[in-house]
Amino acid sequence: LVDDAFRALNHCDAVLGPARDGGFYMIGLARRCDAVFLPASWGGSEVCGRALATLQREGLTVALGKERNDIDRVEDLMRLPGRDYFDRRVAIIIPFLGSPSRLEKLLEFLEPQLWPADEIILVSGEGLPGTATCRISARTRMVRARRGRGLQLNCGVRESRSDLLWFLHEDSTPPPNFAYHVRKLVLSQHHSLGCFRLAFDGHSRALALIARWANIRTSILQLPYGDQGIFCERATYDQLNGFRRAYIMEDVDFVRSARRLGKLLIIPQPLRSSPARYVKCGILRASLVNHLLFGLYLAGIDDRKLYSWYYRC
Repeated sequence: LVDDAFRALNHCDAVLGPARDGGFYMIGLARRCDAVFLPASWGGSEVCGRALATLQREGLTVALGKERNDIDRVEDLMRLPGRDYFDRRVAIIIPFLGSPSRLEKLLEFLEPQLWPADEIILVSGEGLPGTATCRISARTRMVRARRGRGLQLNCGVRESRSDLLWFLHEDSTPPPNFAYHVRKLVLSQHHSLGCFRLAFDGHSRALALIARWANIRTSILQLPYGDQGIFCERATYDQLNGFRRAYIMEDVDFVRSARRLGKLLIIPQPLRSSPARYVKCGILRASLVNHLLFGLYLAGIDDRKLYSWYYRC
């Protein structure tokens, strides 16, 4: 729609999208025309007609778009397909270690883009489980759990009140409009799980190749990792009894179980992950460790042992 409008402005002075109630849902100008924004009245069923007449009187050539319904009255909401989409609430659950002040930059990015009733749950892995919830802001609160990403994620779900659950790593930055993208999951009954494409901060070619492989793996094997921002409906989470592995590989285990319930929705906009661990350990070494870890998980090695081994590498 918007692309078509800009193309029309290549050969016309103005583009106008007429609404079925007599108004217009879109106006675009290739040159200035103040008069079209100064009508005697904005109400009534002649708004679009008056705007068109004004543009033509001012000497502008006008391209008309397709007539559409717009949403400016309560009854117009009944025309929306998939209204359930707007009723859903998203909980962003972020497990972390250390001080919550480390998350300030991430929260400054997330909070302004939340939809009404969305929430952010920070789950600290340090401190006594069951400690009273600490409110960080009007939209964000923190709870404590036993250390272990799976344990912390499950604690965050118990604390949340939302029906869409998004599990986000503390060192990840999602794309703009993430709340819109996560809600796409409810538009199809065939998807049980969603994720974003992966990208890394910086300009490393080696990391770009790792991200490309991760995205190929996700597309072909339907196997995203947690650093791609996995999200699902609470009903799916409940059906799977949450994250079964407490310390490591909880994301892979959860995804493999969810695949039995439906398809994977892949959001093409990338979620950017920090390359800090790759830089610290060495890109090749860190990649090999990740693949070996996956193999040991498939072999049934206890996740406590895997956790201990992983963080010694």
